[in-house]
Amino acid sequence: MKIILFDFFGTLVEYTPKSYFKNQRKETYLYLQKYIPLVSYELFIDALEKTQDEIEKASIENQKEVGMEMRLSLTLKRLGCINFEILPELTQVYLNEWNKDVQYFEGIGSLINELSKKYKLGIVTNTYYAPLIVYHLRKMKIFNYFNPIITSIEFGYRKPNIKIFEYAIKSLSASPEEVLFVGDSFNDDYNGSKQSGMNSVLVDSKNNYKDERITSIFDLPNYLNGK
Repeated sequence: MKIILFDFFGTLVEYTPKSYFKNQRKETYLYLQKYIPLVSYELFIDALEKTQDEIEKASIENQKEVGMEMRLSLTLKRLGCINFEILPELTQVYLNEWNKDVQYFEGIGSLINELSKKYKLGIVTNTYYAPLIVYHLRKMKIFNYFNPIITSIEFGYRKPNIKIFEYAIKSLSASPEEVLFVGDSFNDDYNGSKQSGMNSVLVDSKNNYKDERITSIFDLPNYLNGK
């Protein structure tokens, strides 16, 4: 193998699905109160959760990505707000709050640096907002190690759709057999990449699966040395 492609959230950074409700989005609600003061906090959270759940259900079926502004736009509609001029600022307020739930792994920079000496590195990840990935990679000081960086919102389809993996292979001018995909989702990352012909290893910290797996991203060098 010559190339390693990584998922981002849950793989290169600590992230739990639905963590966007972990701190209950109170800052986002306070911002919205300036424009829709009669909407209660409980109604706001309910609208946000229902909108996200509906979009995720549809995305599972059509495997298309929906951007952050559209998600918030649909939430505003559900709340009866038609002041869509606030969407750009609302999106930033929401993302600033959401980012507080993302945690960096200690030592990830050293790991990526070592891997880059032997392998070409890239990222293929699902995200509602592409600048998030660049922001975190720069903050972690590992941005320059990755090329390409392919996001579902920019590509249009999300993992596990085979198209995004095939696009990654084509952009690398590589054969699938030369690529290893590393991710924490059994369906989106492990199965998704395998259907394109890539090699795949699952980051499975809870030992839920018996397939090609490692318990931590930091086990990757030992896994590669065993190949």
